[in-house]
Amino acid sequence: MKKENSKLHRVPPLKEVSRYTRWVDRMDKQGTKLNLKSRKHTWLLVMAVLLLIFILSFILFPGSQPNYEAMEQQLIELNQQTDQAPVYRSLDMPVDTFEQLLKRKIHERISKEQ
Repeated sequence: MKKENSKLHRVPPLKEVSRYTRWVDRMDKQGTKLNLKSRKHTWLLVMAVLLLIFILSFILFPGSQPNYEAMEQQLIELNQQTDQAPVYRSLDMPVDTFEQLLKRKIHERISKEQ
């Protein structure tokens, strides 16, 4: 039983895994060889560079300015399309013709009474 279990969970040698995995493993081994102070400085430097790149991305690639006139034109076209097509409410279930006729009669009675 133990032999079968160990065969199932065997770790492949580094030659069988990807190049990226071998590179990460090699960098990890180099990182563990460093002393604690050197590791902290390395991580501080890496995080500072990433933060700088993040901040520069907002400066170098500013947000776009929307064209409100084009948006208004699209809104007008969308309203024209919705006026032509029937409006379905999201919570209404499709009903058969009998229910539609019944609802119409009820609404007619209510409007006559008022």
